[in-house]
Amino acid sequence: MNETSLTTTMTFEQAFQHGVSLYQQQKKTQAREVFEQILQHAPKNIAVLQILCVLDIEDNEFDTAMGRLDTALNVEPDNLSVWFDKANLLCQLGHNNEALSIVNALLEQVPDSQDLLRLKQQLAQAMGHRAETQKTVRELRNKETEKRQNIATEIEKTLSVAKQIEAQGNFQQAADLYSAVISIDDRHLDAYKALAQLQIELSQPESARQTTLRALDFADNDIRLLTLLAKAEILMGQHQSGRKNCRKILKIKSDELTAQRLLINSYEHQQNWIEVNRLASELSRSHPEDRLFLSQAAFSGFHLLRARHNFTADNIHVCKNNLERAISWADTQNQKDRLIPFLAETEWYAGNPKKSLALLDEYLARRPDNLDAAFNACFVHRTLGDWKNYYAAFEKGIDCGSRLSFQGELARWDLSRPKNDKVLVIPEQGIGDEIEFFHNLAMLAENCAKAYVVCEPRLEAVLKLAYPQVTAVPVKRVEHQAIDIPKDVIDDIDSWIAGGSLGAIAYSAYGKHHFLDSYLSPPDVQVELWKEKLETLKAESGKQHVVGICWRSGLAGASRNVHFLSVEDVAQLVRQCPDTLFVNLQYDDCSKEIKKVKKLCGVEIVQLEGVDLRDDFIGTAAVIQACDLIVSAGTAIFRLACAIGKECHLFYAWDKDSDPSQPVDLIWGHGFSYYYPPLTDNKYPVVDSIAKHIKRRLN
Repeated sequence: MNETSLTTTMTFEQAFQHGVSLYQQQKKTQAREVFEQILQHAPKNIAVLQILCVLDIEDNEFDTAMGRLDTALNVEPDNLSVWFDKANLLCQLGHNNEALSIVNALLEQVPDSQDLLRLKQQLAQAMGHRAETQKTVRELRNKETEKRQNIATEIEKTLSVAKQIEAQGNFQQAADLYSAVISIDDRHLDAYKALAQLQIELSQPESARQTTLRALDFADNDIRLLTLLAKAEILMGQHQSGRKNCRKILKIKSDELTAQRLLINSYEHQQNWIEVNRLASELSRSHPEDRLFLSQAAFSGFHLLRARHNFTADNIHVCKNNLERAISWADTQNQKDRLIPFLAETEWYAGNPKKSLALLDEYLARRPDNLDAAFNACFVHRTLGDWKNYYAAFEKGIDCGSRLSFQGELARWDLSRPKNDKVLVIPEQGIGDEIEFFHNLAMLAENCAKAYVVCEPRLEAVLKLAYPQVTAVPVKRVEHQAIDIPKDVIDDIDSWIAGGSLGAIAYSAYGKHHFLDSYLSPPDVQVELWKEKLETLKAESGKQHVVGICWRSGLAGASRNVHFLSVEDVAQLVRQCPDTLFVNLQYDDCSKEIKKVKKLCGVEIVQLEGVDLRDDFIGTAAVIQACDLIVSAGTAIFRLACAIGKECHLFYAWDKDSDPSQPVDLIWGHGFSYYYPPLTDNKYPVVDSIAKHIKRRLN
């Protein structure tokens, strides 16, 4: 079928719309053919006759057009629309008197028709009837004024009703009324603004964006419209465009706080805490009475502290003070509760675990469903030595997703499960966590038929050497993505458990954190090889002992972390042990730091060749075993020393009452812990105590 042929199944309405569509597409010849075909089936159809009349006029077929109108009037003599078309055609042909008589007759029936008044004005002017023309113009103006007044009155009534409905919370009905106003007056600015605001409230940011863009076509610098546009774009995730409009507002009015708030909100959505903190801090200083800016500065400051692991005493003090001030200024309990968990965590960083726990207990009494806060309580319980509550809170980390990116649908394993279970063990967040939970794999292996242990690929060799009875499943994890377990493993298991949860079972069933005190024995041949190398180095340097040292993690900003030693601290330690050879166990590039240590104290920390401290954990374990003892921060090196049962001297920020001069037995391994207040500015007492005690142990 071509586009001008009509099928027998096509209704009149379908055929008519088809012809109209062709006409709108400027396919007038094809449209004429369609309407002519319709006319053959319906020769008295008024609408078709009128359309064909239009096509005839466009083709200068005036007589044919007039004939069609006369035919239509024979069918419906009282059809005002056809009479109006005939008057227009007569005017076009110059038959003004006849056209005017028709217009006057029509005006008797429709006196308010502006179209008829305009045509009468045109005819009177063409006929030189000046007085009649002026009279008609006045009538037309009066009618237009009356119409505008009536429309304005109806619009005001509609707006009043819309506002009442909106105040009652019926946002969609109110939005429909504002849309109706715009359909009548497409330049009604207040209606556009009200509609866009409601569309945002109704979670329709795309519609709000379109509404504001329509209005900005005729009010391009309206601050309220630009604000609504920016807000809609930010809600849509179009942050760059939203911020661009915020900055446009600020060029128009530099002190427009709503635009400043939207800028901050945009960066908050993207968790760009640097920009949030910069803007909120600046605005809080310039508007010291503004509670929201203060709250945003405190909120973002905490996230910066945590994300960067930049736990310096100064940063912790500033963060804590800002949070306390923002909470004290908050208007509502909800606003306070947004910040209280962060203050509790910061109190813990500051070495105040009892204050931290009091804040969390009070908060969780109000909001027991906040799993993140419930999980964070585990670290406070650990500092306080409350192991029962520690493990209970630690399990909350699975439900809130803080510990691992896996949620198994099968049962979670425990000692009550059948002995013939095939169990999947899911790793925790870091390398050190995995090395630590390997202490409890023997407990699992003794109580199940088969254990699949997912591990970081670099730990596969450790797992195979330590536990040949389990099946290692090396999986490279990608940050912020769910861990990808092979399908054949998933299909074969009966239950699963997070690696860290094995400790809770061991503590509950056996009263200890580790089922095995140590579990890894590096190959004797490697250990002996390193012992020989270290003996040679001792002889060459005139030293008597060998100590492996790891003073920080590989985290960005770690050198300024309260849990780690600075280069100056390391120099203070090694200078006090002149008969000891210090061996580097840092697993990232630290050559500049080692050079600085030598410059400060004249002692060089040895960097061993032939071992990959980052990727070869078996080789690193052999080096650790060959040393006399280890000094370490709470890193994977510390965990590896515990795994092989090597004496380790751990330094760690604990609480404000800690005394580093009194080391305590390690909870998780062989050796000693040197706990010190987190906010101490001077760690020399810590390293002095370590130096004193390792010399005593070595001698």
